[in-house]
Amino acid sequence: MLKFRLLVLTVAAGLMTTVLFAQEKNSKGESGRYGVASEKLDAKQLGVAVYPGARLEKKNNDGNGANLSFDWGETGAHLYAQTYVTADSPEKVLSFYRKQLSKYGKVLECRGNGAEVSVNSELKCDDKHDGKGVELKAGTENSQHIVGVTPKEDGTEIGIVYLKKRGSI
Repeated sequence: MLKFRLLVLTVAAGLMTTVLFAQEKNSKGESGRYGVASEKLDAKQLGVAVYPGARLEKKNNDGNGANLSFDWGETGAHLYAQTYVTADSPEKVLSFYRKQLSKYGKVLECRGNGAEVSVNSELKCDDKHDGKGVELKAGTENSQHIVGVTPKEDGTEIGIVYLKKRGSI
């Protein structure tokens, strides 16, 4: 799941340099809107603080992040994503984000093929987690804050995702 989220971030940011939105009607005749943008994200849109001293990851894109939206009547979703890097250890980064995410409820910690730290949460760990990093999740099914922490040769990569949904997606 972490790889998928980082792939979405990389593809969206790498391919899009401007805001692209489209409006269509569904089979019920309801107007809907969807779009992708890669303008510089304000870190506040992610819902958590950026790790102190971390810098935008620009290796695979220009560092703009991703801003994806889908709005169709009573159904919709908005996803904000950004990748950062730091020279600090994954353990320091995880400690920081456990505290950051705790403002949204209990923090679920995903490693390998299941939850490393089991908490009573409606969020679940993805069975397809690659096991190379750790994913922290907090919030609800409709308002998820996710931080992926992956060790690198020279420090740590931090992927931050905020997903807000409404309706039955």
